[in-house]
Amino acid sequence: MAIKLRRLWMNLDDDQKLILLNRPRVSFEIDQYVWNIIEQGIVIPNGIMKSEKHDYVLVVSLSKYNSDTDLSFVPSPYNGILRDATLLSVNKTSDLLYKRADFVDGQTRKRWFSPSKFWTNQGNKTALVRACADIVTEHITPLEYADLLFDAFGAFLLYNFKRVKKSELDELKIKIDKNVICGFTFPAPFSQQHYQGDNANFRLTSYENGQEKILIDIPDVEIFYKQHFTE
Repeated sequence: MAIKLRRLWMNLDDDQKLILLNRPRVSFEIDQYVWNIIEQGIVIPNGIMKSEKHDYVLVVSLSKYNSDTDLSFVPSPYNGILRDATLLSVNKTSDLLYKRADFVDGQTRKRWFSPSKFWTNQGNKTALVRACADIVTEHITPLEYADLLFDAFGAFLLYNFKRVKKSELDELKIKIDKNVICGFTFPAPFSQQHYQGDNANFRLTSYENGQEKILIDIPDVEIFYKQHFTE
């Protein structure tokens, strides 16, 4: 069975502000290119994520780092080193969340990873490949995006598979060809971005005194996007 990639962008921030136009404007081909390097160099050699019964679906979900709301994270080499006072509890489980202050550089770090375990969705094994960073905006470059994405995939693999080693990922990362990354169209047109929900509408409503109030109404995401970013 196959390993499939998806892209997810939350159109609202934590304050319910529309951020649909703030998503990375990079080609989905970058996701495919970076994952292919990892699949060939890590996944296949280690015999992981293979099944005759179901597909694997990896949903890439990047967001802009917000120090007010992004408060706790799982221990991961990609999240830096935990302070001595918390090291013993890490040995019990990797599912515990730790405050930013529990990490050595937690107060200044602006790049964090929140990998998820797999769950079953419509017969597929699905997982979120999550990361937040201050550079995740509509201005992020293909090289910045590829660098963050590789680490997000790496954090996900380390979180789910004990046989995968950080040192292997570090060695593999240097194989990313910057010329290939820069060869993809940038800014990528809407048709090359491939975010979930791009072929749908988007609406936000609230209820006041039993009456529905429309706060945001976008009948067609593609038309709305192209009206802002002329192609």
